[in-house]
Amino acid sequence: MAVTTKASAPPPPPATPGGGWVAKIYQFPRPLTPAEFMALDPSALGMGEGRVELVDGEVVEMPPEFGDHTEVADDLLVALEAHARALGGDAFGRVRRGACFPFPARRGGAQTRCPDVAFIDAATVGRDLGAGPGERLPHDLLACVPALVAEVLSDHDRNNPGRFREKLWEYLSAGVALVWVLDPADDTVTVYDQAGGLGAPTVLRRVSGDHLDGGTVLPGFRAPLASLFRPLPGSPPGGAAPGAGEGGRR
Repeated sequence: MAVTTKASAPPPPPATPGGGWVAKIYQFPRPLTPAEFMALDPSALGMGEGRVELVDGEVVEMPPEFGDHTEVADDLLVALEAHARALGGDAFGRVRRGACFPFPARRGGAQTRCPDVAFIDAATVGRDLGAGPGERLPHDLLACVPALVAEVLSDHDRNNPGRFREKLWEYLSAGVALVWVLDPADDTVTVYDQAGGLGAPTVLRRVSGDHLDGGTVLPGFRAPLASLFRPLPGSPPGGAAPGAGEGGRR
């Protein structure tokens, strides 16, 4: 007969300003390479099942994603997949959620980043990953530069703006054409491209009725921000989320 054992634990500490989930960093005797990172056994290191990245040779376990984070990322994924199918499916490109890519680090070496959503055009898939339409991707890091990367901003990102900016720098310096940063806290999307770099982003707002445009990367893609940021419970139909506005937190 199976027996369940319950272990006692101390009560959680009271909430403190600026508290909450934080990333866990796992250090090793020397910096890991992307190949060594991919060969790790997370359970042997006591890691959870959340997303992990390789940053400066250390393994960073990100905090869990909350409901609004996953919903925004999934809704964007669905919209991009539908558009890619309309333009030819795999013959046009692949949209992926949470796939990992190696990127050059500012201080040398390579990072392994796993953006929320990425789009890889078909030419890159064939040239760098050796996969044609209908064929599976390699069981490894996707050693290529996606044309589009989208990140949904988390509390951890807001509390560590310098680290998040480093990630954006890596994307753009590697040659990612479009970087979208979606913020569920104020229903905005910040758009970075190769022309403006980090210094000249465009900020789109749901409250202003703005649309997200795929430009030359995703020709014809145009999604209203209202389709990516669902209203909060109790919001008027088609209206802005209560408390959301020009740069304000909900």
